[in-house]
Amino acid sequence: MTGFRGRPSAAAAVANSASATPAPPSLAEQLSFHAAERPFKSAEFTARMTKMSSNLSRRNKSLKQILQSEREAEMRAAGQKFKERKRKEAMPQKSRLVGAALQAVARREERERLAKEAKKAVAGEDGQEEVKKEEAVDVEMKEKQAEGEADGVEEENEGEKRDLPSYSSVEAPPSLQPAKKYCDVTGLIAPYTDPKSGLRYHSVEVYEIIKQFGPGVDNAYLSLRGDGSQIK
Repeated sequence: MTGFRGRPSAAAAVANSASATPAPPSLAEQLSFHAAERPFKSAEFTARMTKMSSNLSRRNKSLKQILQSEREAEMRAAGQKFKERKRKEAMPQKSRLVGAALQAVARREERERLAKEAKKAVAGEDGQEEVKKEEAVDVEMKEKQAEGEADGVEEENEGEKRDLPSYSSVEAPPSLQPAKKYCDVTGLIAPYTDPKSGLRYHSVEVYEIIKQFGPGVDNAYLSLRGDGSQIK
């Protein structure tokens, strides 16, 4: 008598089948969007996040450290400007000219020299005193012109180095208007403050919501504006 043979399992049927047909995908695999393309996501996001996480010690700075670093950067920039101004002042006025301006100055000096030589040749020994007077007058005029140009350059440098305070500069004067208070839950103007939790609220309806907060929720709202208590 032959023994009863049960129905072969699905795994045995697949193993015994001659064809290599894969199993059909399940419903979860069909509905999965894991392999779908994400054009809105940047490929550099994960690399940037790892870099930011490694630099958390540098990113999390107090206000005093930020102001100190900005002050040091401003002092370095001011020192660089001072060195540049000193270097420009040390340079002669003629060496600042370039191109056509320098050629024009050279031609003018050459004409003045030729004119003086011609006057000396015509006047001879009798006109030496007059030539000396003219040379003295020319030297005096050149000195005055150089002083005027130097004053103009100094005024330009003073105008450049004077910085007017703006809204974003640290040296700007503080506002005399009182700071506005906003609701910690809705973000609207908050004329009221809960004395128990310290939360600011806009109306009675918001206060009813605040009274239903569980433990730790009020501290979470306070931490959003930097007033949360930190237990160390």
